[in-house]
Amino acid sequence: MSDIELAVEKSRKLEQALEAGFGARGRGLHEKITSVEGKLPRNLVKQLRWVATIRNHVVHEGTKIADPTTFAQSADRAYSAIQEIVAARRVNASKKPNRSGWIVTLLIAVLLAALIGLYVQSH
Repeated sequence: MSDIELAVEKSRKLEQALEAGFGARGRGLHEKITSVEGKLPRNLVKQLRWVATIRNHVVHEGTKIADPTTFAQSADRAYSAIQEIVAARRVNASKKPNRSGWIVTLLIAVLLAALIGLYVQSH
């Protein structure tokens, strides 16, 4: 696999993960990172920006990746970190109390009390 293919493949995978997991928007990896960086740990943002910068140098300037193995491993670790954050957010979201159930129960109780009050007044 050429350096360009490697850089584009890894960057595209990260872009898709940011879009799917965080709703990232933008034309490239840097813009997508910027659109969601408040939702990501600082060290992950730094790692993603490094991958994006290497990708841009390779694609736009014809630069070779100094260490393709390290580049690929770093991109893969960033992808895994994104997946872990998304999974943790899903777990945390499922643990939140269902307040809408309490609201419905309260509204039904108030409605029943009002109906009973009307019934008692009419008889």
